[in-house]
Amino acid sequence: MDYYQVPAAEACGEMIVKGSRFIASIHRASDITRAEAIIMNIRQEHPRASHTCWAYIAGPPDTTAKGMSDDGEPKGTAGRPMLALLEGSGIGETVGTVTRYFGGIKLGTGGLMRAYTSTLKETLSSVQLKSIEQMSQTFLTFPYPYCKAIEQYLETHHCTIDVRSFATDIVFEVSIPKRKEQDLLYQLKQISKGQILIQTK
Repeated sequence: MDYYQVPAAEACGEMIVKGSRFIASIHRASDITRAEAIIMNIRQEHPRASHTCWAYIAGPPDTTAKGMSDDGEPKGTAGRPMLALLEGSGIGETVGTVTRYFGGIKLGTGGLMRAYTSTLKETLSSVQLKSIEQMSQTFLTFPYPYCKAIEQYLETHHCTIDVRSFATDIVFEVSIPKRKEQDLLYQLKQISKGQILIQTK
């Protein structure tokens, strides 16, 4: 998977089911910290809501960084089916929430599952998407004399240096296009005359 789709903008939707109000939102979240911050913000926006259930895929569609919560609803009626819906969409870096204001009529486990998934599904179908390139997170450790050459090579080949550390050696934390990873790492070894240590997350 060289490219995958992510939300290009936030999306919201709402349904009323037997008096209960279900409000869904879709946001982009590239990591767990961002996903958790979004969920917290949604909770703060709806302090009087009965429940805010959620699910996220915090990375490419095949990432293991996933989470879900029923937030007090009967187990398996919200978080799990919401996550399954996100997984089935093939969209990455996504957090979906559904906030419920109880309307006085109990829906039962089947009714709850349908209400949560239907609200999220409708909102997910309306979200604008964009394609991004899958990146590999890599640590590069090398002696100081090679800094300029390695930095120029990375920038020329559309790699992002996320973190720079300077100690006995230089350490770069780099995002490298996954489809070019093997070729780029080979060239870095050539540039450094084999004096570079490469560690991939």
